[in-house]
Amino acid sequence: MPRSKRTATRRSFLTGAAAALAAPMVVRSSAFGASAPSNRIHMAAIGVGGRGNGNNWNYFVKFDDVRYLAACDVRKSRREAFAGKVNKKYGQDVCKPYADFREVLALRDVDGVVVSTPDHWHVPIACAAAVAKKDMYVEKPLGVAMTWAWKLRDLCKKNGVLFQYGTQQRSSGAF
Repeated sequence: MPRSKRTATRRSFLTGAAAALAAPMVVRSSAFGASAPSNRIHMAAIGVGGRGNGNNWNYFVKFDDVRYLAACDVRKSRREAFAGKVNKKYGQDVCKPYADFREVLALRDVDGVVVSTPDHWHVPIACAAAVAKKDMYVEKPLGVAMTWAWKLRDLCKKNGVLFQYGTQQRSSGAF
């Protein structure tokens, strides 16, 4: 019995399904409004002691388009407390605690990091963040040698990442 032109064959159905799956899914941001995931910057806090849990948290959390997805610290109590505080603020379980900054830098959803670790870790973590193509804010002091700063500068330029160094009295609007 001959098939009508309107009857789909198994082959035509599979061809159409494969084409539909291969096509990129594009949804206009207006479909989700201002809270669309693509309108947010997903951050990770690396070092959530003094500065990371204080001034840096207070600064970044006030922006509606910033979401912390990771809290990283070698001290379990700090990372879990920070993640809990973030999740309470957002009203959902979005921030996960991590002990190793390399795990955080491997997260595909993280756009940028705030590095508030002890001073001697600033540049090594920032260099790893640049290689991972994560934008970053790094606390002062930047390092113990200019060669470290030059290496970081070159890595940021090579990988096209944004870098801000924590010199509040130079970058704050009040000054």
